[in-house]
Amino acid sequence: MDRKKKIRKMIIQYFGVILLFTIFSQSLNNLALPRVAVGNGKSTSLQMNIQKEGTITARKSEQIYGTFSGIIDKIFVQTNKIVKKGDPLVKLDEKELNEKFIQEEGNYKKSKLNYKIAKGQYENQEGLEKELAAVEKARKEFEKKEVYYENNIISKEEFEKAKDTLKDVEDTYNTKKKNQPIEDMKAQNSLVESEMEYKLKEIAFKEMQKIVANKGIITAPIDGVVKNITKKEGERINKDETILALTDPSSGYELKISIKKDIAKYLKIGERLNITFKGLDDLKVESKITDISNNKEEPSKIKDITLSFENERLKGDEFATIRETKSTTKYDVVVPNSAIGSEQNGRKFVWLVRKEDKPLGKEYYVNKRYVTTGESDLDKTAIKSGLDKYEEFVQDATGVDLKENGRVLKK
Repeated sequence: MDRKKKIRKMIIQYFGVILLFTIFSQSLNNLALPRVAVGNGKSTSLQMNIQKEGTITARKSEQIYGTFSGIIDKIFVQTNKIVKKGDPLVKLDEKELNEKFIQEEGNYKKSKLNYKIAKGQYENQEGLEKELAAVEKARKEFEKKEVYYENNIISKEEFEKAKDTLKDVEDTYNTKKKNQPIEDMKAQNSLVESEMEYKLKEIAFKEMQKIVANKGIITAPIDGVVKNITKKEGERINKDETILALTDPSSGYELKISIKKDIAKYLKIGERLNITFKGLDDLKVESKITDISNNKEEPSKIKDITLSFENERLKGDEFATIRETKSTTKYDVVVPNSAIGSEQNGRKFVWLVRKEDKPLGKEYYVNKRYVTTGESDLDKTAIKSGLDKYEEFVQDATGVDLKENGRVLKK
C-alpha cells in the first residue's frame, strides 16, 4: 500500500515538474513575443487642420512710376509712412526736367500737326469722279467718230484711235475703282495711327507740364501707406520704372494661402475664418473667403484661397497665421494612422488579430488584411473597404516586427 502511494506521488510530482517546465517555457516564449495594442474601428468624422502663415497685402495699391527718365533729387517719405493725397513723394532734378520738357513739347506739337495733315488728307482724298468724267468724254468722242466713220467722213485709223482711247480710260477707271477700298483703308489707318500718337504725346506732355509747374515734385495720387521704395536720392529712374508703391488701407487687406485640394473642398466662398497677428500682440481679425481657385503650378492638387479683411491697426506686410479645424462627414470605419501599413507596390493593409483557444489559455495571432483607404487627418484614416467595425486589429504596428500568422501578446 505504501509502495502504491509512493508511486502515485512520484507520478504526480513528475507531471507537476513537466507542467512547471511547460509553464516556465511558455513564459519565456511569451517574453519574446511582440506586445500589441488591439482595438476596433470607430464610426466618426475626421478633423482637417488648416495651419498656414503668410504676409498680408493691401487689396488696392498704386504704383508710382517715372513718367520719364531723370535724376532723383530728393525722397520725402519712408516705408510705412502714411500720406495724404497731394503730399510730396519724390523731387526730380529741375534742370534736366526743363530740358526734357522742351523736347516733349516739340514732340507733342509735331504729332498734333501730323494728325491734322492726315485728317485733311483723309477728308479730301479724291474719289472716282475725275476718272468717270474721262470715261464719259471718251465715250461721247467714240460715238461721234463712229458715226463719222460709217458715213466715210473719217478714216479707219481715226476711228480705231478713238476706240483705243475709250478702252484706256475705261481700264484706268476700273483699276482705280477696284483699288479704291484698299486706298481708303490705308488713308484711314494712317489717320488712326497719327491720332493715337498725338494723344499719347499729349498725355505725356500734360503730365510733364504738371510736374514742371510743381518744380519737379511728384505727389501722392491717393491717401495711402508708402511701400516698396526701390530708389535712392541721386539715382536715375527710367521711364515707366517703379519708384515706390502706395497701398490704400481703406480698401482692406488680403491673405493668400495654398492648401491641398482634399482639404479645400471643406471651405467655401463667403465663409469666415480667424487670422492671428503675433507681431501685434496676438491681434485676432475675422476674415472672409473671397476667392478659391486652382493653383497655377499644381492645379490638380492645390487650391489657392484668398481671405479679405479690414482692421485699423494694419498697414500691410504684417505676418499672419491662420489655424482652423474642419470636420468631415461621418465615416463608418476610422482607424489610427499608425495601424496602416504599406507595401512596396502601394497596397495598404492592417494587421487583423484572431484568437485561438489552447490548453494553457488563449493565444493571439495576426494576419494581413488589405484595405482601401479614404481621407486622412493628422491622426486617423477612413477605411472605404476591407475592414468591419467589429474586427480587431493592431492599433500601432510601427516599430513592431509582425509576421503573417505570427503570435502576439495583447497589451
